Parts: sequence; C-alpha cells; structure tokens
Amino acid sequence: MWWLKLRKRLGFVASSLQAISSVLLLGASTLLISKAATHVPIMMLMTLVVMVRAFAIGRAGFRYTERLLLHDSAFKLLQSLRVRVFKKLEPIAPLGLRRFGRGDLVARLVDDVDELQNLQLRVLPGLVQSVVATALVSGIVLWLLPSLGLAFLALMYSSFASALIVGYLTGSAGQALVSTQRAALYSSLIDASERADLFMAFGWAEGVERSISQQSAELVKIEKRAARASGLAGSVLVIGLAISQLVAALLGAQAVQAGSLDRVYLASLVLLPVVVFEFFQLELPAISAYRRYRASKLRIDEVLALEPAKPSGVKELGPFQSLSCSNASVRFEDGFELKLPDLTLSKNSSLALVGRSGSGKSTLANVLVGFLPSNGGVLLNGLPIDDYAHGSLRKEIGLVEQNSSVLIGTVEANLRIAKPQASDCELIEVLAKVGLWQALELRDGLATEVGENGKFLSGGEVSRLGLARVLLSGRNLVILDEPTAALDRDLAHRLVSELVSASQAEGKSVILITHDPDLVVYCDQAVNISSTVR
Repeated sequence: MWWLKLRKRLGFVASSLQAISSVLLLGASTLLISKAATHVPIMMLMTLVVMVRAFAIGRAGFRYTERLLLHDSAFKLLQSLRVRVFKKLEPIAPLGLRRFGRGDLVARLVDDVDELQNLQLRVLPGLVQSVVATALVSGIVLWLLPSLGLAFLALMYSSFASALIVGYLTGSAGQALVSTQRAALYSSLIDASERADLFMAFGWAEGVERSISQQSAELVKIEKRAARASGLAGSVLVIGLAISQLVAALLGAQAVQAGSLDRVYLASLVLLPVVVFEFFQLELPAISAYRRYRASKLRIDEVLALEPAKPSGVKELGPFQSLSCSNASVRFEDGFELKLPDLTLSKNSSLALVGRSGSGKSTLANVLVGFLPSNGGVLLNGLPIDDYAHGSLRKEIGLVEQNSSVLIGTVEANLRIAKPQASDCELIEVLAKVGLWQALELRDGLATEVGENGKFLSGGEVSRLGLARVLLSGRNLVILDEPTAALDRDLAHRLVSELVSASQAEGKSVILITHDPDLVVYCDQAVNISSTVR
C-alpha cells in the first residue's frame, strides 16, 4: 500500500533528522560552554542557548516520530506477511506439511516472520544515521580545519571497517545458524511435551532430556559467540574513537597556536567524533541483525515458493448430490501411484469402505476434501473433482479423522469453530444427537475442558465431538475415517451405529472408512478393496 511506503520513507527522514539534531546538539553545546568560559556578555550566548534547546527537543521528537512511523509500518508488514505464509501453507496442508518438522514450522511462522521486521527497525535506520552523521561531522571538520578533514574521515571509516572484520572473524557470522538451531530445539521440545508419558513409561525420558540439553547448549554457544564478537568489535570502535579524538586534539591545538583555528571551536572538534562513533556502535548489532534477517528471509522464501501439487479449481460445489469414483488414482511426490476404489454414492445414502491399512481408504478421503490431487476419475455432482475450488470442497464435505483434531479449551470453544454464532441450545442439541451430551452434563456441560489433544476425553468422545462439529457446520457429505480404531468391539459397534444414525437423521450422506468388515451392516452398501500399486 502506498501509504505504508510513505510512512516508512517518512520514518527514514525522521531518522536522518534525529542524526542531524544529535550532531548539531553536541556542536552547539560544546561551543556554548567554550564561549561561556571566555566570559562574554550573556546576550551573546542567547542564540546558542536557543539552538541547544531546539536541537535537544528535535532529537527527542524525531526519535519518537521515527519509532512511531517505522514500527507501525513494520507491524503492518508482519500482519500481511503472516497472512501470505498461511495462505501458502493452507492449500498443501496437511500432507504437504510433512516436509517440515512441527517445531520448524512454528519457528518459521513465529520467529522467522518476526525477524524480518528488523530490516527496517534495526538495520536501515542505523545505517542511514551513520551515513548522515559521518557526512555532517566531516563537513563541519573540513570547514573548521581542512587539514584534519581527510585524516578524520580515514580514521572513522577504518575503525568501523576494522570492527566489522573483527566481529566477522570472531564468529558473528554464526548468527545465521540461530534460526535453524532454534527450530530444531522447538521440534524436540514439542515432541517431548506431547509424548512425555510414553518416554517416561519406556524409560526414554533421560535420553530425551539429554538431547534437549545438548541442543540448548549448542544454541547458547552460538549466541555467546555472537555476543563475544559484538563485544570485541565494540572495543575496536572505542579504540578508534580514542585515536580520532587524540588526533583531533593534537592537530586542533596546533591550529589554535598557529592562529588558524579559533580556540572556542577546539572542544567541538574533539567531541564531535563521539556522535559518529555512537551511531557506529549502534550499527554493529545491526550487522548481526541483518545476518539473522537474511537467514530468516531464506526460510520464509522457501514457504512462499511452495505450490500445491495441482492448482485449485474455480467452481463452487453445490449441495451434495452424487459421488462417482472409477479408474482413479493418486500419484505421490516420490512417484508412488495408488489406485483408488471404484464406487458410487448418492444423496442421503451411506457407504462402508472396507480394507486393510494402505489400501487407499484414507487417501480417497484426502482427495475428496482437496488435500490430495487425483489423476482423474473422481466425479462430484457429475463434474471432475479437480474443477472445484478446494475451499468449496471443504464447505460441503466434512471429514471426521481417526484422531479428530481438538484444540485446548472447552467443548463449547471447539464446537464454535464450526459455527461461531450458534446458540447454546444448538450446541447442546447437536451433542445430544451424537450421544455426548449425557456424559458432558455430568461434568461441566459446555464448559467441560477437553485438554491438550483431547486428553481429558476418551477416544470415543473425541470422535463424537468431531462428528458434532461436522454436523453443526452443515456439511452434506460426512466421512468417518476409522472412528473406532482404538475401541473394543462392543463399543465400536455402538459408536458407529450412533454416528451413522445421527448423520443420516440430519439428511447427510455418509462414507464409513474401516478395516472391520462387521461394521458394514450399519451402511446401505459396502465396497471391499485392496491396495493396487501402479
């Protein structure tokens, strides 16, 4: 947006004016003190007094304006970038996300996106201020004492260059590894927290803790190396400042003795380098920030370059009428091709898809909701499924997975994902239809906490909650993917009977995916399949 670009440019203008105010403030202050020491009449100092006040206010005002404009622009950039990253991930989820570790994906979405703001908050403002301050101070020195001007410039830039070289050689280049190492640590922490009970049960907890400790130590080592490099580089700048001031004092004193320089300007000549080196000092961590920015940008660019295996269609899917699958298959990225089962399904009917693991049952479900592209042969309402927009498919087809995804929070919060404006009566009604309300009523009702990954609910209750969410959303085709995988036989039969009945009572068509042939009795038709690899 043009107004964001304008705010950013005005922010850099304010940054330049802050540097100018800082230089002139120090120059006017030292000149005021020097002239006052000569006991001139107070009226001859009033101009300098006003200048000191003006530059002091200007420096603070321009600094505030710079922060306001650049931070506002940066936050808008982050907002836009997070949306772009999510939009890139959404079409390839969930199967396409397997190329990323969970912690790695979190690091990209949070830390790496946040790191990109530092280009205009930490890197460019310091660079602009350093250039402006150096140019202004050099001009003042050349005006006061031309013989010192070139030597002064050479000392300042050689000191800054030396500081950069020292910082690079002592390890600040390792800043690029921070993002990668932090992502690996996040992955380990997420895995350890989610499987803590398993690790403890099998005695693996100590090994996991040791691995996390090693990763943490490696990250600390990298950050310490960067801090050490920054400290050494800062020391080089301090030495450069001392030398610059010493040279300015010696040459300035000689010029005063020779009569080529008024003595009241000597203090300004010696102290002005402080302003330049102050901005140089700020620029050193900005160099490290730029390395981190580049590393994070590369990781974000990898996400923004992602493309779905097959582009989404453009047509909108209307209310479900029919499904036909004939001679269809799915080809995966590694070249593996799996034939999909041949079947037909009409409105208000149910179908059981039976087969062992790996036969293509769940693959068909992923095709129907747009998670995977097919190589043709799948028709929805008489048209190829690839003609429909992925979002349109998910609005009409609801998938209740083997392990339904529930978010930490209450039952009510999980249901309102499907229909935010639903009343409490609607929520209770749909929970009653799937046979879950009676159990929840004995706890905290809609306020019952589900826990992380639904750990406060049983496997059957999680499946019922997943179905309740689908029914509430108004999907007309419901796919139940192995809803009884972790249940005993009697409970499995009761759950499937209730889930299918609840769905059809709502006028929904149902596809039941299962490896148990005894469950087909609850559906109108059944298709028994075996995997076919091409």
